[in-house]
Amino acid sequence: MTNLGLLHRGSVKDIYRINARELLFRFSDRYSIFDWGEMPDAIPHKGHALASMGCKFLEYLEHRGFKTHYLGRGDEPNSMRVRSVTVPRDGVSVYQARPTSILIPLEVIFRLGAPKGSSLLRRLKTEADWFAAGYDRVYKEGEFFKEVKIDFTTKLERQDRVLSDGEAKSLAGMNGQEWEELKDKTKKIAAEIKTIFARFGAVLWDGKFEFAFDEERKIILVDSIGLDEMRLTFEGIPLSKELLRQYYLGSPWYLALSNAKETHPSEFKEYCKNALHAEPSPLPTGVVSAVSDLYGLVSSLILCEGEKRYLLQEKLRSALRALTGGAP
Repeated sequence: MTNLGLLHRGSVKDIYRINARELLFRFSDRYSIFDWGEMPDAIPHKGHALASMGCKFLEYLEHRGFKTHYLGRGDEPNSMRVRSVTVPRDGVSVYQARPTSILIPLEVIFRLGAPKGSSLLRRLKTEADWFAAGYDRVYKEGEFFKEVKIDFTTKLERQDRVLSDGEAKSLAGMNGQEWEELKDKTKKIAAEIKTIFARFGAVLWDGKFEFAFDEERKIILVDSIGLDEMRLTFEGIPLSKELLRQYYLGSPWYLALSNAKETHPSEFKEYCKNALHAEPSPLPTGVVSAVSDLYGLVSSLILCEGEKRYLLQEKLRSALRALTGGAP
């Protein structure tokens, strides 16, 4: 599958067309944080790890009765085959006609708790904010919620924007039954993923899913599932991209980026680079190596049992020590 037509080059994966009904996802070693897009460094073998995670999770969910767009592993270790769905680029009117075989234009964010770095803690600043957002009380960093909470952002705008339930439902052209099914699937899939991570001691805090309507307008899970779509901790230490986010927190680039997002939300990256003259600096070589090890270890630990799991857990602790300067 080397001569396929490239449909999209993203900060995490490239998408190719196999035929009218199938796509190929090739996961790259690139990464993105804070909506910046591709960062200066690549993380070696990350693409292989993300593809392996995605295949394992989607195969498991299919076995558990959840319908997805997954068709099988690709011909390379960093790839998977998926069913093609339409991805509209020209607004929301198409959804009012109740189409089929089409991406639902929402990022569905599930929240089990409030980990360090959660955008929720920045967004909900007062008691009134928490109650207005549907929470039963004010939560602090490190606390779990009484029940799973779901937020929606739109995929039809350049920058993520939190939507009300009414806005999200209208944007996707859903009726009441479909809307309840979307939320129910999100909660059930989140519970399955939480259980898988818990088997090797990882704690799931939040994450995001994407869905589509299939040819019969049934709601199916699409995209992939992996560390780049979730926040997890292992013995109190964040896993995956969250470690990279925290590495850059407080840097001149991060402070400039925060300023740019606040003052020029529709063109924050260009303003940050061209007006504030700030771009992310490369990571130290040791950080790149340790993060690469971390992705590979988590991928190997998913659905791993027996003595091998305990050996891999100890290796994961060592990788985290290298990143944090101390024992977890």
